[in-house]
Amino acid sequence: MRFLSTIRNLDERLQVNEDEVQDLLNKCLASLNATDAKPLRKELKDKQKDSMAFATEKVQLAQQACEVLDKQLRKLSENLKTFEKELEKNGEVIADEFSMVCCLNSSFYV
Repeated sequence: MRFLSTIRNLDERLQVNEDEVQDLLNKCLASLNATDAKPLRKELKDKQKDSMAFATEKVQLAQQACEVLDKQLRKLSENLKTFEKELEKNGEVIADEFSMVCCLNSSFYV
């Protein structure tokens, strides 16, 4: 699924970015001179913004993936209801969901 690979890629980029943030933070804290730390602080803020952007994009992708999965589940549910109605119409009755799954699986081998 494309969503998951993209989220994984963003997660890897986020981890690299967070490691860079930690390095910058350590350099900034080690710097005794305020003027030396100023460019480090700007770079640190930029990296933090990047981290937030990665995290936001991950959340959006996860929400999109959930919407796609939900849509597919609804479609499968509708198909199952249609199949059950066809079975009832033909006089075939399935007692429970387990029997339905067994019936569906066996139809693939015919």
